[in-house]
Amino acid sequence: MSKIRVVGPKKVLKKATEIMHSEAVVHLEDFKPGKYNIDQYFFDIGNPFQEASEYSSLLIRLRSLIANLKIDKQKYTLAELPKDSEKVLAKIESDYGKLAAKLREIEENKKEFERMEEPLMFVSSLKVDAKTLIPLENIVVYKGYCEQDFESKLKGITDKYELKKGKIGKQLAFVLFIDRQCSDKAKEILDWAKYREINIPEKIEYESIKDLENERKE
Repeated sequence: MSKIRVVGPKKVLKKATEIMHSEAVVHLEDFKPGKYNIDQYFFDIGNPFQEASEYSSLLIRLRSLIANLKIDKQKYTLAELPKDSEKVLAKIESDYGKLAAKLREIEENKKEFERMEEPLMFVSSLKVDAKTLIPLENIVVYKGYCEQDFESKLKGITDKYELKKGKIGKQLAFVLFIDRQCSDKAKEILDWAKYREINIPEKIEYESIKDLENERKE
């Protein structure tokens, strides 16, 4: 009788074993734990297939947590692993899920505050009500920032306008209410001044930047 060793991928091991059993082409030597030096491996390759599958599932879940939490990889022997590994891992996954959900909520709130900050700063600095920035039948409203003052050029085409302006940081912020008949020429002047429009919601929930900051701290 000749002794052979069959080598192949684990995913076909069970099927290959069943075929060899059914065909009776070889005598399969039963696996005996402790007979082979397997201490350097994480898992005993002689475990039943169902149990090995469970270990594989645990390992995949564990590696996912390690990647998400950016934990440095370390090696452990079987003796160092907790006996109730499934319960421990489930608890860690549950805690991580709750923390991840909380972090997503915080990130969404942060983005919302940042979205509201610019329009609130704009209307607060210029002392205008967001509700008044809606165009009317005969009035066009331009609002935003320019790189240079344009009022002297504006006066050259009409005196039928109202202009509120001021500095926000290094930018010239303004709101211009102007007669619709002059709006096209006014837009040309604004384009010359490198006009950048700002979107202002009709309703702003906070009265001031201070109120927004207080809400953010909470």
